[in-house]
Amino acid sequence: MDETATTLTERKRRAMMLRVQDEAFLMAFQDGYEAVTVEAIAAASEVSASTIYRAFGTKEGIFLWDEAELPMWRMLEVELTRHAPIDAAIAVVDGIAALDLHLPDAEIRRRFRFLLSEPALRWKLDQVFRDFERELADRIAAGGTAGQTEARIIAAAAMAAIVAAMDEWQQAGTLRPFGSVATEAAAALRGVLSG
Repeated sequence: MDETATTLTERKRRAMMLRVQDEAFLMAFQDGYEAVTVEAIAAASEVSASTIYRAFGTKEGIFLWDEAELPMWRMLEVELTRHAPIDAAIAVVDGIAALDLHLPDAEIRRRFRFLLSEPALRWKLDQVFRDFERELADRIAAGGTAGQTEARIIAAAAMAAIVAAMDEWQQAGTLRPFGSVATEAAAALRGVLSG
C-alpha cells in the first residue's frame, strides 16, 4: 500500500473515531455514563458496533481514547533522533502545546473533568497513564542511548509533568489555554532534570 493510501486510511479512521467519541460524550453528558451503550453510540454515530469495538476495544476505550497520542509518539520518534532522551521527553511535553486538536480547550476541560468524576473511568484513566508511561520508557530505551532504568526514570518524570499540567489546568479558576500550562510544565521538567 502506498503512503498516500495509508494516510487517507488513517485520516478516515481518525475521523470515525472522533465522531464516535464526540457522540459518546454528548450522550454521557445528557444521560450519564452508565446509561450509554456501545450500540446506542454506534447508532448515533452511524458506525457499526463491531467497528467501534475494533477501534476502541471497550466502552471505556471510547471515552479514554486520546487523539493526541499518535502525534505524541511521532513527535517522540523525531525528537529521539535529534536529542538526548531527556531533551526528547521534554520536547514532547512542550510539543503538546502545539498539537492541533479538534476541540476547543473548554470542551477538552469539560471532558477531562467528566473522566475524573466517573469512578469507572477514573480508575481506567490511571491505568492508561501507567500504560503510557511504560510505553514511553520502552520507546526511549529502544532509541538506543538510554538504558532501561534511565528510560523508566525519564518516562516517569515526563508523565508526572504531563499529569501535573493536566491537573493544574483542569482545576484552574481561569481558562488558561492548556498549551501554556504544558509549556510551563516542560520548563519545570527541564529545571528538575537538569538539576
